[in-house]
Formats: sequence, C-alpha cells, structure tokens
Amino acid sequence: MNASSTAQAPDVVRSAYAQLAVTDLGAARWFWVDMLGFHVQYEDTGSLYLRGTDELTHHSLVLRKGDLAALDHIAYRVRTPDDVDRPRSSSPDSAARYGG
Repeated sequence: MNASSTAQAPDVVRSAYAQLAVTDLGAARWFWVDMLGFHVQYEDTGSLYLRGTDELTHHSLVLRKGDLAALDHIAYRVRTPDDVDRPRSSSPDSAARYGG
C-alpha cells in the first residue's frame, strides 16, 4: 500500500448543518417549522435558518429559495483544523481531483 491509501481520515465530530434549495419557501417553512417543530433563528426574503429544540448552535438547517429543489451542501464539524485538509490526502486519486 502506498502512503495515500493509508492516510488517516478526518476526525468528524458531528454534522454541522445542511443547506437545501427549495422552490417554495413558504411551503418549506410550513413543513420544517409548523409540522416538524424546527425554530426559526433568522429569516429574510430568500432564506430561513433553522435549529432543533435541543441544539446549542445557531442553526443546523438552512433553506434558501432556488429555481430547483436540491441539496446545496452539507457541513461537518471536525476535531482539529488539521482535519479540514485530511480528505485531500486520504484518497489515492486526490492529486488529480485537487490539482496537487
């Protein structure tokens, strides 16, 4: 095995938040807030920042208005700053993907 295939994976502590693009922000608010019980932490004309009842962070879900419903991105909390760069070195084809 070469060094890149045995590199240590990042130490992911937990998921941080997800951001979803929604075509109808009002309907999404009804589902996530009124039906599921998420709390609105911040909102503007194009987005809602939500959190669950027992969460200590500002938000764990962002809903933003978009032309197409989709998962925009997911963020994770890692244990140390060094963990942020580990995915780049933990796969054999990372040099091709990341230009390294």
